[in-house]
Amino acid sequence: MRITILTSYEGISALALKRWLPELQTHELSVFYTRKGKANAPAGLQALADYDVAVLRQNQAVFDDLGAALLNDVNGNGFDAFAATAPDLVLSLRHMSILKKRVIEVPRSGVHNLHSGQLPAYRGVMATFWAMSNGEQQIASTLHWIDDDQIDRGSIVSSESIEVDYAVSYYENLQRLYTVGFRQIVTAVDAIATGTIPSGQPTTGGGAYYTWPTQRQLNDFPIALFPGESKSD
Repeated sequence: MRITILTSYEGISALALKRWLPELQTHELSVFYTRKGKANAPAGLQALADYDVAVLRQNQAVFDDLGAALLNDVNGNGFDAFAATAPDLVLSLRHMSILKKRVIEVPRSGVHNLHSGQLPAYRGVMATFWAMSNGEQQIASTLHWIDDDQIDRGSIVSSESIEVDYAVSYYENLQRLYTVGFRQIVTAVDAIATGTIPSGQPTTGGGAYYTWPTQRQLNDFPIALFPGESKSD
């Protein structure tokens, strides 16, 4: 089966891909990544990004081994390169673009997005951060279809939860969550490869859309954002 992965050029994405590859290597993989900075990011988010860059340096070989290519505009100038991979299935992981109709219609078996949050309660960016900010005792990984350009509104294929570990950082909890997401991805891919398209539960109303936190919200976060961060900084 031809699988095209849309991801981001980040350390956390590299760690997830390394976990996926042993199970997906029997398929024909194409990988594209976005590489977009966030302008005027608060100091806390920049420090988190700097830590992630260090993780990326240690694990960037996974992108090289896959022949991954930069593709910041899959809906526009990059569409032809994406479409040329003729995917049966598209997997989206931390991809920094809202996919439009003509992209979604390319793969014959659709597009799956792995969202690091409980849907529909936590839509948007940094869902794990916001769940922990709200004192949740569990965080969730949600695999859902991308049916249109509504953000995190596609029907849900699976949702798995783990207990929050407030003794370690946000980044480490996110890593743990992608271990759960790995199993969700593999289960769905195996089903599709054998001709079974996973059904999805429609998302219900409610929930909230979360965006990037402010520096004050970062300061109020109950634990370190990444290993080694001092909360007194």
